[in-house]
Amino acid sequence: MIDPPRVEVAQAIKDCYKAGIKVIMITGDHLLTAQAIAHQIGLEGKAIEGVIFQQSSSQLDILKDTTIFARVSPEQKVLICE
Repeated sequence: MIDPPRVEVAQAIKDCYKAGIKVIMITGDHLLTAQAIAHQIGLEGKAIEGVIFQQSSSQLDILKDTTIFARVSPEQKVLICE
C-alpha cells in the first residue's frame, strides 16, 4: 500500500527553506518509511521515534536537531508542538 506525497509538497518545502522556516515531519509511520518519504520530498535531517523524544531529558536539544519524528502518538504530537 502506497500513499505518495502530493506533488506540490517538495516545492513547498523548498519555499519554506528559502524563507528561513524550519520544516519538520511528525508522523505515526515507521521510522524507515518516514525517512523514505522525507527523502522523496526533499526533507533531510535527523530522525527519531516519538517515544525517544518523550523519554528524553533534553527535549529542547532534540527539537533543535531533529527534522523527522516517527512512530508518534497523538499525545507525543502535542508535546512536540508545544
